[in-house]
Amino acid sequence: MIREIMGHTLVSDTLGGSFDWAVADHPDREFAWFEDEVYTLAELDDMARQVGAALARDGVEPGDRVAVLMYPSPWHLAVLLACARQGFVWCPLNVALARNDLTYSLDDLEPAFLLVDDDLTGTVDLVVAEHQRLQSIPQVRCATHSGKGGPNFSDGWLTSDRWQGACVASASDSFAIVYSGGTTGRPKGIEISQFYCLSAALRLSEMADFDEHETFFSVLQFSHAWTPITIMPFCLIFDHTFAFWRWWSAGQFVEAAHSCGATIVDPYAGMASTLFLSQDEFTPEAFPATRGVAGWGGDEEASKRIRHQFEDRFGVHTLQMYSLTEVGPLACVEWEGEERRFGSSGKPRGWYDVIIADDEGMPLAQGEVGEILVHPRFPNIIAKGYINRAEDTLQTWRDLWVHTGDLGYFDPDGYLYFVGRQGHFLRRRGELVSVSEVEALIADLDEVREVVVFAVPSEMGEDDIMAVLTLHPPSTLMPQDVVDHCANELAAFKVPLYVRVVDDMPRSATKQEIERFRLVDLPRGEPLRATKPRVATSNPNAQTQRDDA
Repeated sequence: MIREIMGHTLVSDTLGGSFDWAVADHPDREFAWFEDEVYTLAELDDMARQVGAALARDGVEPGDRVAVLMYPSPWHLAVLLACARQGFVWCPLNVALARNDLTYSLDDLEPAFLLVDDDLTGTVDLVVAEHQRLQSIPQVRCATHSGKGGPNFSDGWLTSDRWQGACVASASDSFAIVYSGGTTGRPKGIEISQFYCLSAALRLSEMADFDEHETFFSVLQFSHAWTPITIMPFCLIFDHTFAFWRWWSAGQFVEAAHSCGATIVDPYAGMASTLFLSQDEFTPEAFPATRGVAGWGGDEEASKRIRHQFEDRFGVHTLQMYSLTEVGPLACVEWEGEERRFGSSGKPRGWYDVIIADDEGMPLAQGEVGEILVHPRFPNIIAKGYINRAEDTLQTWRDLWVHTGDLGYFDPDGYLYFVGRQGHFLRRRGELVSVSEVEALIADLDEVREVVVFAVPSEMGEDDIMAVLTLHPPSTLMPQDVVDHCANELAAFKVPLYVRVVDDMPRSATKQEIERFRLVDLPRGEPLRATKPRVATSNPNAQTQRDDA
């Protein structure tokens, strides 16, 4: 067992073992806040043991994958903790996934078990009915959370049985598979170890002189590595309160922060920008939080402007990091008490070696823009690789460096500046979007001859999505038809906001390859929204919630 790392003494080198320790050490500590409910460690322990007993009874074994299509809730947290303790691989799926997304993810995961929230079953039922290979996956439904003592899982799945025993996992064992954009192609399942979670928590603890009992209100979904795999372990290990909610709402953010007594918040740049529209009557003195630890974007003016506005509006001191799931949520960070340089992501701080490299992987001089490469100084602090994609894993992790596909540079004092993405993916509303996935779906339309999807700057920070296409003549396909097609198959955050039809794509003179960089300068036209209702959801509020994100 790892006992000490970077000056931190550990009680365990696994997430499951850390949970065991916390329960034994102070079972009555109020640990989790969810929508005005507070759960002690003992209560979560009992819930996790119920879930663990049911999964084991149904044949799930250590190393098996448990797919979870659930909103954040106390029962979802219990599923996570049961997996961490019993060595199951927790596989959270984004609740915004539509038919095409979900089919791909389940086929890629091949889970041993699937847990689904009641109001997400419409899409699941449709996908399973269309694909026989998915019909053998055992499923259990979770009722919409209605408070302590309310209904939980359906069909009497939970019984009086409780799983007995302590954590069976080791530091290098897989704990989770989280889907991200990757650097090329469709979303990839990124395999994360037990110790990955703890090391992320330790790095977060170093960013500031946190008080003895903080409340970290994290606003992201559990399908992100940040909230369940960094914030939750940080609160567990360092005796803080982990506050979370079902879905992001700009209109309810301040009220929720007050309700849980948040001292730390984490809305990303795109989320923070929506707060300025929904919180007109507001003074910084009315906001409880003193810190905002989040991804505030890169070295572009929109992101820096949003960060300044957030600090001014809410009276919060912000801290920035550079992260991606492949290398861990905090590869470079700002430290409280040191000079902040808006637009930068801080420094590596001893956990990693980080360089800026050219196309051959050779280091570039300070100030030159190139690809950001990351190398861990300790085992198990970066992801293990992509599932089912050995070649992609070798390509991204080549030469013992993680090739991030991100572009950046270092200033003379060692501050990292992120300036853009080299690979075919973009970030919208805090979510990574695979360009290839959206292009492939649009190309399925019979009238489309060629399509290129790319990022355009958003006034909200991060990216908006634009698609440029040529058509087979004669064609009556309209840009709105393309948006509606995407909306019925993809998560809302993947749907293009701008669509433009052109006669021909700009091409290079020699190889006749499409010159994407010339498309960026095309007029966008008016933003487009889906006009047809999304299919296969039994939750009448689902789309409203997603639009609010």
